[in-house]
Amino acid sequence: MECIPAICNDMFFCGTGVMHNDHTGIFSVAEERNIVAAWRGTHIIRFFDTVDTNTLCAAYYTAMRGFPAEFAEKYVHPTIRKLGMKNYRKVMSIKIPREIIEMVMRGQLEENAPPISQLEKEVFAGTVDKKELLKE
Repeated sequence: MECIPAICNDMFFCGTGVMHNDHTGIFSVAEERNIVAAWRGTHIIRFFDTVDTNTLCAAYYTAMRGFPAEFAEKYVHPTIRKLGMKNYRKVMSIKIPREIIEMVMRGQLEENAPPISQLEKEVFAGTVDKKELLKE
């Protein structure tokens, strides 16, 4: 079935997902609202022939900078092996689009705000220009 990569982002959860043509879909969800990882995870899932909840979780956690250690062996290391280090680095170096930056910044007004540290890490990695953060 054809599917479109998607981001799940609500007041309490965030994740990488896919939507099917019939408007159904599946998502990985995590309590840490890392919108950047959810977006970057949509690039990682393109390397998989089939997608399920485990694949989506793997894409989400692998897309994080400083992923939780407890997910390293189960999700991150196998996903990096599948992608290959060259493709992993390529995905991790993609510039973060303005829309994603705005989602994180707007989220700061919410009760369960997404961590601003996700953008700080991207500035350090060179995928977000610090001037972009100052525009908000």
